[in-house]
Amino acid sequence: MEAAEEEAQMKALVLTDVHAEEYLLEKLPPLIKEHGVDAVILLGDITHNGPLVFAKEFLDTLESTGVKVFGVYGNMDNAQVAKMLEERGVSIHAKAIEFNGFRFIGFGGGPPSIFNTPSEASDDEFYKILCNFEMDDKTVLVTHAPPKGCDMAVTGTRRDIGSAGLRRIIDEKQPLADLCGHVHEKQGEEMIGKTKIIKVGAAKNGNTAIVKFSSEGASARFIKLI
Repeated sequence: MEAAEEEAQMKALVLTDVHAEEYLLEKLPPLIKEHGVDAVILLGDITHNGPLVFAKEFLDTLESTGVKVFGVYGNMDNAQVAKMLEERGVSIHAKAIEFNGFRFIGFGGGPPSIFNTPSEASDDEFYKILCNFEMDDKTVLVTHAPPKGCDMAVTGTRRDIGSAGLRRIIDEKQPLADLCGHVHEKQGEEMIGKTKIIKVGAAKNGNTAIVKFSSEGASARFIKLI
């Protein structure tokens, strides 16, 4: 009898909304070593409209630990930062990658805002790009923005800054999970149908998460760095 296929599972450190905070350069390598993660997943806003030099140093610091690093840019990461992530093979914006038995599909930037931030995309762009990908119960969306209409998309001033295009994809395709950031003051988990929404708080405020993926689903342990 053939041996049973090994169950797909992995553990990742998930970071978002760094906004060029220097203290994270010292805090993150020991955390990565302590938790023995397989990957670091970035959900964007590494910078605050630059500087590019911080983004490079930040990636150098993470990659020096030897773990896989991938993710997307945020609405406050400008075109130079987005290009650098692409050139270094970190960006999965509008791409899919296979890793440890799971499929990760990325979309960077945020929905249009009143602040006209550096990297924004319409709801139609979110939907038209993401609908090109097949999704199943081993698919994880990696997005800066949360989906519209969930608790985690609502700011402290009661504005819903989620993406309607992303929400439509989740409603239609029901992937395993969506990892998202953007709303600094919110973190937690909630369900949209069969999809686990894992919203990570801003790293600049000391928030991060260890997320485990398995055949049973996705779950997060939220960690305070400060």
